[in-house]
Amino acid sequence: MNLKVTIHSIGLGFQLSVGCQLVAFSWWHTEEPFPLPVGLMLFTIAAYHFSEFVAIALKNPNTVSISDFVLKYDFAKDRPDGPIARLLGWLSRQTYRGVEHHLALLVPLSEFIIETIYYPQLKFSHLYISYLGFAICMGAEVIRKMAMMTAGRNFNHVVQEERKTDHVLVTEGLYSRWRHPSYVGQFYWCIGTQIMLLNPFSTIVISVAVWLFLQKRIAREEIKLVEFFGNDYIQYRTHVPSGIPGIK
Repeated sequence: MNLKVTIHSIGLGFQLSVGCQLVAFSWWHTEEPFPLPVGLMLFTIAAYHFSEFVAIALKNPNTVSISDFVLKYDFAKDRPDGPIARLLGWLSRQTYRGVEHHLALLVPLSEFIIETIYYPQLKFSHLYISYLGFAICMGAEVIRKMAMMTAGRNFNHVVQEERKTDHVLVTEGLYSRWRHPSYVGQFYWCIGTQIMLLNPFSTIVISVAVWLFLQKRIAREEIKLVEFFGNDYIQYRTHVPSGIPGIK
């Protein structure tokens, strides 16, 4: 696993470096606005995946694996129902945790390139919005990583089917405010990436797609949490909201 971790880390580090260079280029060449949103996007995605692995490695080193970079994910159990929901679910899989890293950029970058070619003045007339999207992503990252660190060994990237002996119900910290603070961070992170790319279409589509995905995942996860913790979780769920708008 060490070799794979090294390869993934080098790849993400290279992506992060390219992102920083594009942002620096846009600062020095203000007449070229195109590199700024792309650079911020590359930096944000690389930082997200690398920090996911680091957080697990710090708090749950006995279970950390290459999958904790979350560059791949099996969506079969969390796939939304219905034809429209499946289409939106497919889009969310490509932009949220795609099977391959480059697919995670496909939908938003396609819109970004098309709008840059045909509507450049409209696209870059309010470049400060890209910084706003970046700020949303960074804030969402802080929320998610705080949630992961608070949960510690109780956090896992995969919904657990069986309760482990050391699995406890976490209700302190951010978990006293929201039942699923890590999903809160993830939800707003996804929205922030589209705002960062100045993508009006993808902002709407990805928001709906990720919401549908999280709705089904939270429902499936809470069935297990009720099985694990019984009335304690039912009482907790009664008094603490999920944190995702529209999801109880």
